[in-house]
Amino acid sequence: MHTWTLLRRLRDVDNLPWVCGGDFNELLSTTEKLGGSEKTIRDIIRFRQVVDDCGLIDLGFSRPKFTWNNRREGCANVQERLDRILATTSWKNIFRHAVRRASKRFQFETCWLREGDIDNVVSGVWEEGSPSLSTEDLTVKLGRCANRLSDWSQTRFGNTRKKIEEKSRIIESLYRRSRENNVMRHIQSLEREVEGLIESDELYWKQRSRADWLSAGDRNTKYFHHRALARKKKNYIPFLLDNYGIQHESIEGMATMILDYFSNIFASSNPSADSIRKAIAAIKTRLSEEMKSDLLHEFRPEEIKDALFSLGPTKAPGPDGYHAIFFQKFWHILGPDVSQVCLHVLQGEMSIREFNYTNVVLILKIPNPLTPKDFRPISLCSVVYKIITKVLVNRIKRHFPCIILEQQ
Repeated sequence: MHTWTLLRRLRDVDNLPWVCGGDFNELLSTTEKLGGSEKTIRDIIRFRQVVDDCGLIDLGFSRPKFTWNNRREGCANVQERLDRILATTSWKNIFRHAVRRASKRFQFETCWLREGDIDNVVSGVWEEGSPSLSTEDLTVKLGRCANRLSDWSQTRFGNTRKKIEEKSRIIESLYRRSRENNVMRHIQSLEREVEGLIESDELYWKQRSRADWLSAGDRNTKYFHHRALARKKKNYIPFLLDNYGIQHESIEGMATMILDYFSNIFASSNPSADSIRKAIAAIKTRLSEEMKSDLLHEFRPEEIKDALFSLGPTKAPGPDGYHAIFFQKFWHILGPDVSQVCLHVLQGEMSIREFNYTNVVLILKIPNPLTPKDFRPISLCSVVYKIITKVLVNRIKRHFPCIILEQQ
């Protein structure tokens, strides 16, 4: 608390641009902690309040995401982002070169599945520790796997386009010597490598274009690339207008506007317990004893697998960066751990807290949006969260005709 008081005093000394950094021993968000006991929201709000009061912004971070680690094994491992650099907007505008940008978020690439040795990477991570007995264990394993896959990808692929160009130049020069011994064999080997790189590049851009109606392998790389660039341009927000018609172009200004708008819309009216009981009492029960028995019987591993394989393989990933296709392709490795954790959660034996985080994305309601009301927020959930909810939906949807009328 003394630190927060000091920061507020520094704010009042002068209006000069200023920056402060170091170990604040506090979090700005629940996503800045992995493992251990849950951080109290009250402490997070206090830190966010002093940051807002002082007009400071977080300058971001480079790898690794968490700056503190207790270096313990398994579910006892705790990681937090305690170190950060905060600065005023005026300081940031003067020292633009000093801003440390966040590292690229991990995202599983479907083109990696073409490589045979990716099985060794995933199985290597899964065999390192003991079976996942909790959501924390599974989260740690998935995080470790993401780091290992990122490193493997850099070594395995590097810059795909650059490799294609380099190998194509070598092939071109070798064709001039095609009459020499063993040269054609070398050319054919290089052409197979280039073919594989082109297919990987096509899958990479197809994943970003969100064009699911064309099949991979039809040499649509240029189309997918243009589609991805057009999608990126369409999703770019150059500015927003506030309630007074004032234009805001900074990321911080637009973020504040959007956060305030949707926080107000989705804020709870905090109804009393008595009001909730009265509302429930007015609803007639439509479930028979037989239906209740069906809904409450013990969950089975087959339900977990069926739910996973009913998900779209390459739909947008959640905060952990994994698509459903990762779990589907490596179910023979991940299956036992994922099934056990999901069953524990469904049976009320374990909290879903570790996977109860989402990336909130804004979808355009109209072309060329001008205000926050022109967007619709959606939450991108992790695959494990989707599996658990899908199992519940699969159970209850059998009884929908008896609960919900066709007109509804």
